[in-house]
Amino acid sequence: MGLDASDEEPDEPALDSDSSEDEQHGTPPGSPTPRPARPQPRRLNGRGRGAATVNSGNASVNGGNADASGVQAPGWAIDAKKALETGRMDEIWQRLVGLWWEKEKARGFAGPTRGYTEGRPIQVSEWVRYARKAPVKPAIEDVEAFGQKWWEWWVLMNPNWRERSSFAPRTHPRLEQTMGGEEWGAVDYSGPNGILNVLICLRWWRDAIGSNDDEEYWMEAVEDVIWALETIK
Repeated sequence: MGLDASDEEPDEPALDSDSSEDEQHGTPPGSPTPRPARPQPRRLNGRGRGAATVNSGNASVNGGNADASGVQAPGWAIDAKKALETGRMDEIWQRLVGLWWEKEKARGFAGPTRGYTEGRPIQVSEWVRYARKAPVKPAIEDVEAFGQKWWEWWVLMNPNWRERSSFAPRTHPRLEQTMGGEEWGAVDYSGPNGILNVLICLRWWRDAIGSNDDEEYWMEAVEDVIWALETIK
């Protein structure tokens, strides 16, 4: 439920036009025999261009997009991280972005080809349509309504075993932070169509906040996503 395979929006991110990072070329006829090459990176998921790779013993891969673990971040992940880190960086926000990044690295930045669309804010659909480019940021005229919409989407996305309360003015259906099951469904999605969409929505919400009440409302949302990511095995 919520996974609409017939959705006309392109939930797959646009591929970079530069294919030099992931394509290997042979030696032209008549060229001198090249020196033995270093071992090539091993593909983790076989999804072609943009797939994460592991490099043996070289953390500085392709312009420094790989860290000490040797996992190379694809273009969509680099762009997304840039978008998430553009703007005010509250301590709690830094913690959430760090959790998301570590989870993506652990899974080789791979995920489903379709995201969770039921109840999804229209702004996310627009972001997807523009291939998740960092500069694209929607204008949010009603911050409270946007926050309420985010909570509705988040509650729908969470598994049924998380207990809910009813809606009330200026509040949202509260999700109990107690384990009642093991399956997390769409909350556990990684890759460009996964939990990233939830985080980018929170980034927009934070940037639009103008009052302390709105900020408290936002922080409660961030805390719940942190709890979920830390709880998922």
